[in-house]
Amino acid sequence: MNFFEQELRKIVEHCGYIRNPKFVGRACVGRLTDDITVKLNFITRRYTEKYDCLQITLINRHESKLDTQCIAFEDMWKPARVTGSMVNMHFWHDVHGYEWYARIPTRAEYMELADSVNEYLSCFTEPEIEETEDMGMSM
Repeated sequence: MNFFEQELRKIVEHCGYIRNPKFVGRACVGRLTDDITVKLNFITRRYTEKYDCLQITLINRHESKLDTQCIAFEDMWKPARVTGSMVNMHFWHDVHGYEWYARIPTRAEYMELADSVNEYLSCFTEPEIEETEDMGMSM
Protein backbone atom coordinates (compact mmCIF):
# COMPACT_ATOMS: atom_id res chain seq x y z
CA MET A 1 0.00 0.00 0.00
CA ASN A 2 1.50 3.34 -1.03
CA PHE A 3 1.37 6.54 1.05
CA PHE A 4 -1.47 8.05 -1.00
CA GLU A 5 -3.66 4.97 -0.60
CA GLN A 6 -2.93 4.83 3.13
CA GLU A 7 -3.99 8.47 3.59
CA LEU A 8 -7.07 8.19 1.35
CA ARG A 9 -8.26 5.11 3.25
CA LYS A 10 -8.21 7.13 6.50
CA ILE A 11 -10.66 9.58 4.91
CA VAL A 12 -12.84 7.22 2.87
CA GLU A 13 -13.53 4.89 5.80
CA HIS A 14 -15.62 7.73 7.26
CA CYS A 15 -17.32 8.78 3.99
CA GLY A 16 -20.75 7.21 4.00
CA TYR A 17 -21.58 8.37 0.48
CA ILE A 18 -18.74 6.58 -1.34
CA ARG A 19 -19.72 3.04 -2.31
CA ASN A 20 -17.28 0.34 -3.43
CA PRO A 21 -14.10 2.43 -3.19
CA LYS A 22 -11.16 1.25 -5.29
CA PHE A 23 -7.64 2.52 -4.69
CA VAL A 24 -5.61 2.91 -7.84
CA GLY A 25 -2.17 4.49 -7.70
CA ARG A 26 -2.64 7.89 -6.07
CA ALA A 27 -6.44 8.03 -6.30
CA CYS A 28 -9.59 6.55 -4.83
CA VAL A 29 -12.53 5.96 -7.17
CA GLY A 30 -15.98 4.91 -6.01
CA ARG A 31 -19.68 5.16 -6.75
CA LEU A 32 -21.79 8.03 -5.49
CA THR A 33 -24.94 6.98 -7.35
CA ASP A 34 -25.63 4.55 -10.18
CA ASP A 35 -24.67 7.27 -12.66
CA ILE A 36 -22.10 9.30 -10.73
CA THR A 37 -18.53 8.26 -9.97
CA VAL A 38 -16.47 10.10 -7.36
CA LYS A 39 -12.68 10.39 -7.49
CA LEU A 40 -10.53 11.60 -4.60
CA ASN A 41 -6.89 12.54 -4.96
CA PHE A 42 -4.37 14.82 -3.30
CA ILE A 43 -3.00 17.75 -5.27
CA THR A 44 -0.37 20.44 -4.94
CA ARG A 45 -1.55 24.01 -5.32
CA ARG A 46 1.59 26.06 -4.86
CA TYR A 47 4.75 23.99 -4.73
CA THR A 48 5.74 20.82 -6.52
CA GLU A 49 5.63 17.72 -4.31
CA LYS A 50 3.95 19.60 -1.41
CA TYR A 51 0.45 18.15 -1.25
CA ASP A 52 -1.84 20.57 0.56
CA CYS A 53 -5.30 19.85 -0.80
CA LEU A 54 -7.80 17.02 -1.31
CA GLN A 55 -9.50 17.19 -4.71
CA ILE A 56 -12.95 15.68 -5.29
CA THR A 57 -14.06 15.08 -8.87
CA LEU A 58 -17.55 13.94 -9.85
CA ILE A 59 -18.04 12.19 -13.18
CA ASN A 60 -21.34 11.26 -14.81
CA ARG A 61 -20.69 7.98 -16.60
CA HIS A 62 -23.09 8.92 -19.42
CA GLU A 63 -21.84 12.44 -19.98
CA SER A 64 -18.61 13.86 -18.57
CA LYS A 65 -17.11 15.57 -15.55
CA LEU A 66 -19.81 17.21 -13.43
CA ASP A 67 -17.82 19.15 -10.87
CA THR A 68 -14.52 19.46 -9.06
CA GLN A 69 -13.96 20.74 -5.54
CA CYS A 70 -10.77 21.19 -3.55
CA ILE A 71 -10.57 21.11 0.22
CA ALA A 72 -7.40 22.84 1.37
CA PHE A 73 -5.83 21.49 4.54
CA GLU A 74 -5.16 25.06 5.69
CA ASP A 75 -8.91 25.72 5.63
CA MET A 76 -9.57 22.66 7.80
CA TRP A 77 -6.67 22.39 10.20
CA LYS A 78 -4.76 24.90 12.29
CA PRO A 79 -1.12 25.55 11.39
CA ALA A 80 1.55 23.74 13.38
CA ARG A 81 4.67 25.22 14.89
CA VAL A 82 7.93 24.13 13.24
CA THR A 83 11.19 25.62 14.53
CA GLY A 84 9.45 28.76 15.75
CA SER A 85 7.33 29.36 12.63
CA MET A 86 3.69 28.50 12.02
CA VAL A 87 3.36 26.16 9.03
CA ASN A 88 0.26 24.90 7.22
CA MET A 89 0.08 21.12 7.25
CA HIS A 90 0.89 19.25 4.08
CA PHE A 91 2.74 16.15 3.05
CA TRP A 92 5.71 16.12 0.78
CA HIS A 93 8.35 13.99 -0.84
CA ASP A 94 11.82 13.99 0.61
CA VAL A 95 14.72 11.54 0.45
CA HIS A 96 12.80 9.06 2.66
CA GLY A 97 9.62 9.12 0.57
CA TYR A 98 6.30 10.81 1.30
CA GLU A 99 5.60 12.03 4.81
CA TRP A 100 3.61 14.67 6.67
CA TYR A 101 5.35 17.96 7.34
CA ALA A 102 4.77 19.78 10.63
CA ARG A 103 2.80 16.90 12.18
CA ILE A 104 0.57 13.96 11.31
CA PRO A 105 -3.18 14.71 11.36
CA THR A 106 -5.11 13.23 14.26
CA ARG A 107 -7.96 10.76 13.83
CA ALA A 108 -10.38 13.60 14.63
CA GLU A 109 -8.83 15.72 11.85
CA TYR A 110 -9.21 12.89 9.33
CA MET A 111 -12.85 12.58 10.41
CA GLU A 112 -13.31 16.35 10.03
CA LEU A 113 -11.99 16.11 6.47
CA ALA A 114 -14.27 13.14 5.78
CA ASP A 115 -17.23 15.15 7.12
CA SER A 116 -16.45 17.92 4.62
CA VAL A 117 -16.28 15.38 1.80
CA ASN A 118 -19.64 13.93 2.92
CA GLU A 119 -21.20 17.39 3.09
CA TYR A 120 -20.09 18.15 -0.48
CA LEU A 121 -21.16 14.75 -1.85
CA SER A 122 -24.58 15.06 -0.22
CA CYS A 123 -25.33 17.90 -2.66
CA PHE A 124 -25.21 15.41 -5.56
CA THR A 125 -27.32 12.59 -4.16
CA GLU A 126 -31.06 12.13 -4.30
CA PRO A 127 -32.78 13.59 -1.24
CA GLU A 128 -34.47 11.00 0.91
CA ILE A 129 -38.21 11.40 1.24
CA GLU A 130 -39.18 11.82 4.86
CA GLU A 131 -42.13 9.64 5.72
CA THR A 132 -44.75 11.28 7.87
CA GLU A 133 -47.56 9.68 9.76
CA ASP A 134 -50.23 11.59 7.88
CA MET A 135 -49.58 11.50 4.13
CA GLY A 136 -52.98 13.06 3.37
CA MET A 137 -53.67 16.73 2.88
CA SER A 138 -56.06 18.66 5.02
CA MET A 139 -57.65 22.05 4.55
